[in-house]
Amino acid sequence: MSTLIVIIGLLIVAAYFYHRAKSQTSLSVRLGISQNKPFMQIGKTSAITRIGDPVVAAATLLFSIESEEFVLGDADEEVIENLLLNIASQEAVTSAIDYAKWAVIEVNDANFVIERLGKLLSAQLDKKEKIQLLEMTDEANFRIGGCYDYSNSRARLAKNMGLEIAH
Repeated sequence: MSTLIVIIGLLIVAAYFYHRAKSQTSLSVRLGISQNKPFMQIGKTSAITRIGDPVVAAATLLFSIESEEFVLGDADEEVIENLLLNIASQEAVTSAIDYAKWAVIEVNDANFVIERLGKLLSAQLDKKEKIQLLEMTDEANFRIGGCYDYSNSRARLAKNMGLEIAH
C-alpha cells in the first residue's frame, strides 16, 4: 500500500512540473513564435540593441507603440503586417514580425524602443522614408486604436529620427 502511495505521489509531482513547463511556453506558442528561431538565443538585454534591419526596426516600433496600453490581437497584427508589406517582401515582413513580437515581450518599454530604434533609423533612412514611417505609425494607431498617449510617442520618435514635425 505504501508503495502505491509513493508511486501516485511521484506521478502527481511529475504532472505538476510537466504542466508548469508547458505553461511557461504558452505565450510564445500563442504568439506563433518558434523556440527554434535563431533570435531566441539573443539575451534579453540586447533584444533591441541587436536590431540592424530597418524593416525589423519598423515592425518593432509599431508593435511597441501600439501595445503600450493593451495586448494586440490577430486583427491588429494583420494591420501592422499590411502596412509593412508596402515597404518589404512577405518573407521579410513575416520574419520582422516574429522578431518584433518577441523583442517587445522581452523589453516591454516603449520609451527605450523608441529611443534606440529612432536613432538607428535616423542614420539609415532618408527624410522621405522617415516621414513614411511616421505615416505608418499614424495609420496603425488610427486603425488599431492603440496607444492613448500616441502624440507623445510619435513626437519622441520624430525627434529621435531627427525630424522636426508638428503634430
